[in-house]
Amino acid sequence: MAFPTTRMSGYIDLNARISLALSRCQEQPWPKLCWRLLKTIMGMANLRDGGLILIGVGEKGTTWELTGIDPAHLTTFDYDNIIDQLSKYASPQINMDIVLHDHDDGKRYLTFHVHQFNDSPVVCRKNSPNDLKPKDQFSAGDVYVRPTIGKPQTVRVTDAARLHDLLELASEFRARRMLEVGKRVGLVPAESSKTKYEAELATVEGDPVPIKTYPFWRVQYHPEFYDSDLIPTLSDCFRLVEKSRVQFRGWDFPHLARSSDSSHGVVRGSQSIGSWANFMGSMEYWYLFQSGQFVHFSALREATETEWRDKLQQATKSHLGRLGSVDWDTVPGYISLVNLIYTVTEYFEFAARICQAGVYKGNLDIDIGLTGVKGYMLTTDWDRMWSQNCVASEDNLSKTWKVSSESLVSESLEHSLKAIVWLVECLGWLSPNEESIRSDQKKLISGRL
Repeated sequence: MAFPTTRMSGYIDLNARISLALSRCQEQPWPKLCWRLLKTIMGMANLRDGGLILIGVGEKGTTWELTGIDPAHLTTFDYDNIIDQLSKYASPQINMDIVLHDHDDGKRYLTFHVHQFNDSPVVCRKNSPNDLKPKDQFSAGDVYVRPTIGKPQTVRVTDAARLHDLLELASEFRARRMLEVGKRVGLVPAESSKTKYEAELATVEGDPVPIKTYPFWRVQYHPEFYDSDLIPTLSDCFRLVEKSRVQFRGWDFPHLARSSDSSHGVVRGSQSIGSWANFMGSMEYWYLFQSGQFVHFSALREATETEWRDKLQQATKSHLGRLGSVDWDTVPGYISLVNLIYTVTEYFEFAARICQAGVYKGNLDIDIGLTGVKGYMLTTDWDRMWSQNCVASEDNLSKTWKVSSESLVSESLEHSLKAIVWLVECLGWLSPNEESIRSDQKKLISGRL
């Protein structure tokens, strides 16, 4: 069975992440790596969010050498054979993707994306051959894990602390599934987390900057279930944003001010931190609560920057000059397609990084809104082909997506693509070119702007 590649739909985000994370798997044919990989896979399946194994990285002294996988060795890896062998030695069955990655260095790497267990921890069901090296051997009835600190290795669970952590993780997954079933059949009271999140937002007083004098973006996300102390301290909130913020195009999202002056500011509440900016056309503010709820407001830059607005108007006239029915003097403003793509992609990428930090677990809600845009035209810069007369017919556009944290980490670009397609359709582009949108997303993620 041929392996899919990270250039294919569904694996694009994995492609971007692998580019940043190539490490720690020496290149060898399957027969030589087989037993070590099977043991590692069993250990990774018992981790929260699973793990990633890359074939084609060799150890050279104290550094790692990106060798890629030898084409002859690649032919020894067969998906069906690997899954069949894994099912003989691991119980319950492990969910795993095997994908080829074509790196920017021109070399190919084979990627094993191991998903975490669903209900019960993975247990070894059969002894490995006796003639293996001790570190590659495994025994029936044993449970293996990959410690998250210290030397990267697969170890057998032998102490109470590790067993307790694993059982607690399994209990959490099962309890969450029981709650979800209970909600569906009406057994769980609906004193909703939604009400608590709304009450939390109501504690925010006023707008630090007057973004609502312009059309504006709103993005909000939070875990499915409310926990007021999900993030232990405000300092932890600050460090989370500092570590997870996105900086694909110079200006960070969300913008993190470290002090207050006339153009930037810091906001602190009893259970939240925040920041605001009013600088060179960027007008925004955000809050992160200890519950994990994040909300960000930003004025539409195509409206705050008059020079950009004028350029978009001239470009749109050039694109649609043949349409004599457009009264350009009555068009209130323009929305750049490329900026829309970049903005929504950044929204989902930041949420994915919070998931990677272990804060968002299970499902989370992502809500995106664009307000005050009735009459605004969706358009592109002059150097792009554009023949669509797309005008917003409603003033407020808003939608909420429920996404699993695991799925968001592995496929944030695909999730953001769905949101982008929904939004441009609302703005009048009813046959969006998804491949073109994906291309712009990949340019953003890879830094090729």
